[in-house]
Amino acid sequence: MPAVPSLEILANISSVASPLEPGCPGNGDKFRTIHQIVISCAATVWACTWMTLHLNIPPAHESALWRILRRLGITIVFIMAPELVVAWAVRQWLVARRVTKKWQEHRLYYSSNGAKYADTWTNVHSFFALMGGYVIYRPEEDSSVKEGELVVTATVLDVDKEEDFEDLFNCEDSCAAFSAQEITDKGKRDWVSKGLALLQTLNFIANCFARVRQHLPLTQAELGTCAFAILNIVIYFLWWVKPQGINEYLHVGRKLRWEVKEDGKSRPGVQVNPRPPWWRRLSWPGLNILKVIISLPVFSALDMLSPVTPIARKGIQKSDTHVPTFFTGETGSFPDAPTLTLFTCACALISGGVNAIAWNFIFPTNTERDVWRYCTLVILSIPPAEIIWWFWIRPHDFFEFKSFWAYLRMIWHIPAAIGSAAYIIARLILISLSVTALRDPPSEILTTTSWTAIIPHII
Repeated sequence: MPAVPSLEILANISSVASPLEPGCPGNGDKFRTIHQIVISCAATVWACTWMTLHLNIPPAHESALWRILRRLGITIVFIMAPELVVAWAVRQWLVARRVTKKWQEHRLYYSSNGAKYADTWTNVHSFFALMGGYVIYRPEEDSSVKEGELVVTATVLDVDKEEDFEDLFNCEDSCAAFSAQEITDKGKRDWVSKGLALLQTLNFIANCFARVRQHLPLTQAELGTCAFAILNIVIYFLWWVKPQGINEYLHVGRKLRWEVKEDGKSRPGVQVNPRPPWWRRLSWPGLNILKVIISLPVFSALDMLSPVTPIARKGIQKSDTHVPTFFTGETGSFPDAPTLTLFTCACALISGGVNAIAWNFIFPTNTERDVWRYCTLVILSIPPAEIIWWFWIRPHDFFEFKSFWAYLRMIWHIPAAIGSAAYIIARLILISLSVTALRDPPSEILTTTSWTAIIPHII
């Protein structure tokens, strides 16, 4: 009669859990699942992109659905080229500081004239102005009173024009005197929501650091997310005082607003976000799709990915009531352009350097490892090329077409466009490889960290 294993032996065998099965009972505190890794990375990327964005104030007529699509488009841009959002934030921060310094010096003059305005013009006010927060109503210079109505023009305040600030400070409206706290209260995001998003970012970085301290490997997805988290901290520092979630601007000169025709048709002096003539001719339904596609924020930002194109070069038109999506002010000359270039390239190198840590990581196949290395080299090579262009080629005269440098600049457009496309493609490939690498991770990847080995303790 064959021997039958006792119930005690079977119980002991069944109680042994494989380390590759972290979901088994008794191992929940020592192992993690692929699902937990994906959720942690996705939550951090969401906090670093969707929650971090401090968008400019949208047009008044824009629907809620289109605002969501606009934010989604910018989020996609953030994922494809996070350095672009860093450059956007850096430039707004530099311009806001300069605007604050300039108009703090002028406030005593307007105070002596009895003008109503905030006691102190702060960086919050400057950011709010850069967002398109002030819309000024002015009478038309050549208009006349007809049927008891005065023709006025609504124009968003342009931080590049001193006369706009003069109209703002000399206005009798109380909204022109809003304090920084009153402006911040108009937003839908408070310090608590910002703090929670930043806490999620710091928590993720701390977990990655803990795994490194305990000699536990990281996944490629965690490395890529960590690069996002590092850039997110930089962006949060630059935009910390910038109002977030404001969808309505302040009307300066409100006593004239009742005289504006709501339809905007019977009064030619009032134009709300006018479209160019060629745009209006695209009226038949088949081309409406084209209108939607080329209006997406992705296409508005693609021309800024090239190192030869200044960021946010589009300025404010005469009758605009909102600023462009990536508006930063000082669309003419920008004195801090070298600082902006060096800082943005440094952030790009840091982001690429984090991805380069996975150079000798274990990949499911050797082909995936080689592709990862090639894409990392592409990302690391673009910032030095930008620095070379800015400090070697750009200082020369480009406007005399007989000059050698003018021809060199024309030739440079070709590799610049190719480099921008290669940069985006390489980043998308890295994101794809970081996800596919999770299908066959090493066993050490699923081991969780022991915080008691890191946090100082007595026992």
